[in-house]
Amino acid sequence: QAKPAGGWSGEGVKVAVLDTGIASAHEAFTGVKLVEQDFTHEGNGDQNGHGTHIAAEDGAGVRIGVARGVRDALIGKVLDRDGAGESETMFRALQWAMEQGANVISMSLGFDFPGIVAARVKQMWPPDLATSAALDGYRANLRMFDALMAVARARAVFGGGSVIVAAAG
Repeated sequence: QAKPAGGWSGEGVKVAVLDTGIASAHEAFTGVKLVEQDFTHEGNGDQNGHGTHIAAEDGAGVRIGVARGVRDALIGKVLDRDGAGESETMFRALQWAMEQGANVISMSLGFDFPGIVAARVKQMWPPDLATSAALDGYRANLRMFDALMAVARARAVFGGGSVIVAAAG
């Protein structure tokens, strides 16, 4: 990695962005080898805008996303047009990115605990049971991410590790 004026470059690094997909025709991706994989069943392409913003830079090299200088990108569409997705989809995409040799995997995550509770209550679940079920889901997500991080650490021993970063809310 070279450090050009103004910051680090991702040149020579394979980056995976797991988000809402990208607008692959955007000028920011000129000269970038893109491999897109849709995990949402909506088809490739960004109908939300968030994934494009995370992955892109403008034509003048001004950073507007996190992948400045990257020329080899894996784009996993794991969130739909509303920015919603399922945990299982994210887990499958993480495995895919690691199998494809991503050096860095970037994703934005959220777990809508209050929303899950509210949805269950709306389905006539007692509030304490709805809260317990949401908590169980949250714990299951943590256990799965812990397991996937263990896989990533184990792959590093054989020269195939990935740095995994996430904006979490």
